Amino acid sequence: MLKLKILPYPLNDQKKIYSNDKIINLPIDPPFEEGTQQAPIPSSKGKIKSLLLVLPKDKKLKSKFNFFPILRELIQKLPEVQFIVVHRGTELDLDPTFKLWLKNHPRVALKLIKNQRGRAATDADLSTWAQDHFYPLKLINERTSSVTTYGMIGNIDSNYLFSLKRLAQSTAESNLLPNFKLKQTGLPFEGGNLLVGDGFMLVGANDIHPEDCKVDCKKVYENWFGIKTIFVKSCVPPPHEEYHTSKDTFENKFPLLSDIRKQPIYHLDMFLTLAGFNKDKTSYTIVVGHPRLGVEALEQLDHEFYLFLNGWITQMQASLCSCIENLKTSFVQELKVNLNIVSIPLILTYNDKVGSACLKREWFWASYNNCLVEHIEETPQQKTSKKVWLPAYGSSASDFSKKEMSSNLSRNIQQCLRTNHPIKYGDWTHLKKYDLESKYVWESLGFEVALLEQSYLPFARQYGSLNCFTNCLER
Repeated sequence: MLKLKILPYPLNDQKKIYSNDKIINLPIDPPFEEGTQQAPIPSSKGKIKSLLLVLPKDKKLKSKFNFFPILRELIQKLPEVQFIVVHRGTELDLDPTFKLWLKNHPRVALKLIKNQRGRAATDADLSTWAQDHFYPLKLINERTSSVTTYGMIGNIDSNYLFSLKRLAQSTAESNLLPNFKLKQTGLPFEGGNLLVGDGFMLVGANDIHPEDCKVDCKKVYENWFGIKTIFVKSCVPPPHEEYHTSKDTFENKFPLLSDIRKQPIYHLDMFLTLAGFNKDKTSYTIVVGHPRLGVEALEQLDHEFYLFLNGWITQMQASLCSCIENLKTSFVQELKVNLNIVSIPLILTYNDKVGSACLKREWFWASYNNCLVEHIEETPQQKTSKKVWLPAYGSSASDFSKKEMSSNLSRNIQQCLRTNHPIKYGDWTHLKKYDLESKYVWESLGFEVALLEQSYLPFARQYGSLNCFTNCLER
């Protein structure tokens, strides 16, 4: 029987959070009921049974994402998974043929989110990044063996909370997840910054703010979940430069969301992937992203900027190495096992945007760590099964980026010719070699690899990828 004796910070019944410079008070409930066992949904262990996805708002769906072909491919390449697709009523009208295909698909449940008046909530404040809405876990009642799936919500504003309540209510009423509930916790729960292994949970240190914490957060997490909690942090700061202007008048923007960082990249699932224990449980394998420069023609970069760029990546590599060394120590001390590190490409590449005065070059991470993993251990009833679905960035099968290139480039080509700027926009087929390298890395670990053929670059340019826009509710 679980008895929660330590409440989240602060030690009262209210948690104040800030959203758009306004203070919002949210009640804090003890997260679990008495007489239950808590079980966080694993990040890689177990068969994936259901995935939640949220369609982007219609204007973003049309201008930024190739979501429909990606969703179709996912459904086809995960043939035993139930998909819950949340929408607001208008997005699917952009492609009536695909809408009909989804409605008739036996493994797809379309969930229309409604507003307080019962109408389609076209402005519902739900992010495309379904992984970060909440953190799901199962509660098993020891007396009745009934299972309840909880969405653990932490530090979100009232609009998100309202939309998620609608989602939970709608999903429960349709019997997709009949015991689906939501809890506000007061401690952070962002799915992308939490990774659950076998008997442990990794928590990104970015989510914990010591000046706000009035309790031992590690102890709170371990009391809630009953498993070891390891905070992932780096003693070496990542590079702080967010903007750099090179001599050829490019304004370069780098993928930093904050000046104060305790971990190399904002979410763990961008640079860490859990691959499981070895057979005798003496070591655990984590696949770690190794920062590399994904530029095809280095001669296009002026010498000064090339030196700056190499220094920037070197600093990121040092920050990640510090992070991994801390993890190795924690695994030995906390779990009594060795940590086996396998490297996979983490590609820094760019997208050119033509502006009125200069070209803006936006750099972003193409992350192969942001994938879906399914590791089923051998039992008397089943054989070992190891599968991974990897996003692709150099795929020539998707022409979304090239279409976007032609529509944008035609409006600005004259200015670029006048200023003599080289343009690298809409064609990243040179990244194909990293797609294949990542595939080979996972195959060397004994995994069956499905390299997805649709381009995930439109998501990478928004600082996410495959794992970010899916949320595994059941394994």
